[in-house]
Amino acid sequence: MGPWIAHLFYLHWRYTGDEKFLKTRAYPWCRELGICLKGLLKPDEKGVLVLPLSSSPEIHDNRLSAWLKPNSNYDLACLKMLFQSLGEMATACGKRSEAQDWLATARALGDWHVNADGALKLDANEDLAESHRHLSNLMGLYPFDLITVEDGARARQIIRASLEQWDKFGTKQWCGYSFTWMSALRARTGDGEASLRNLDIFV
Repeated sequence: MGPWIAHLFYLHWRYTGDEKFLKTRAYPWCRELGICLKGLLKPDEKGVLVLPLSSSPEIHDNRLSAWLKPNSNYDLACLKMLFQSLGEMATACGKRSEAQDWLATARALGDWHVNADGALKLDANEDLAESHRHLSNLMGLYPFDLITVEDGARARQIIRASLEQWDKFGTKQWCGYSFTWMSALRARTGDGEASLRNLDIFV
């Protein structure tokens, strides 16, 4: 969960432009986290950096089946976001070599796990199979903005297929934050009607 917290440090810097905060709080804190996680990553048989263990928040209600094949799309989104953000922050701090190293680490994490339709899976092996309260496999869409409608045809296909899959399974396992999160996500992906519909259901 550390990268998700790091994202808030990154966003605070981006929104405020506070250079002192960047250099004395945001980058040092996020850098330590990055060093720790980078130390856990090892190349697999294809040279892709993977964690020793991987999961996706609240999936399979924390049974043993919750351990997914590293890296789950949730962990992949968290790691990509962290290392790309560290690259941006290091550049702003004038640390060019560190920035290049962080960005190279982000690239070495490999691509998203998608099914034949282009929908984001839970991991390389497992599709989302039912309604769920936590939108964990969609973290790359929002809040991390790693897959956006501005990124071209493939990104738009991933977004469309992933959201169609979530719509198909419905909201029977959702809780309050599921609706507000989906509303923000649909707004970010350009679907204002779906954003409003989710807020109406929540209300």
